[in-house]
Amino acid sequence: MLTYCSGLVGALEVLRTMNESSLIDIDFSELENAYKDKICSWATYCLANRNYDFLHGALGASIYFRDDPQFIEDTLLLLEKTVEGDGDKFKWLSSLGQDRPYGHNICLSHGMSSIIIYLSRVYGSGILTGLNERLLAGTVNYVLSQEIDHDQYGGYFPSQSFFGKYFKRVTGVSPSDYRRKE
Repeated sequence: MLTYCSGLVGALEVLRTMNESSLIDIDFSELENAYKDKICSWATYCLANRNYDFLHGALGASIYFRDDPQFIEDTLLLLEKTVEGDGDKFKWLSSLGQDRPYGHNICLSHGMSSIIIYLSRVYGSGILTGLNERLLAGTVNYVLSQEIDHDQYGGYFPSQSFFGKYFKRVTGVSPSDYRRKE
């Protein structure tokens, strides 16, 4: 597997981070060079198939190429090509898994949050900065604008509505009733 979560990309990222932090001093360039094309192909394949997942898809693998200007440019241009804009809010139709093939996913590691993580990490590269800023701002705006519908998204995003229901379930009173008691 080539994924960030449980595959070669994650293992190489650990080695890179440990080397950069001076925790180890290992030359793994031979291993890295042997698999670079495969990882790049995997990330490109996942992007083309709208698998933006950070842990198991394109963006976790893409983050490994955060020092490769051409790969960053290609990824940003593909994200621009596939974005769905609605005013100042941007979203991507993405793979949701086997039982629901496509939707607008806002889950932390598997959806638009993955795109936010990627855009944030490559922002400092100086590559297509204006495009990156526009995509990043639009994606953040979209995620923050969501009302949570578990059936639609398959997960919850921290919201007042979710917090209120959770708070009431735990305490027996709504947050506003609790504040009034204080």
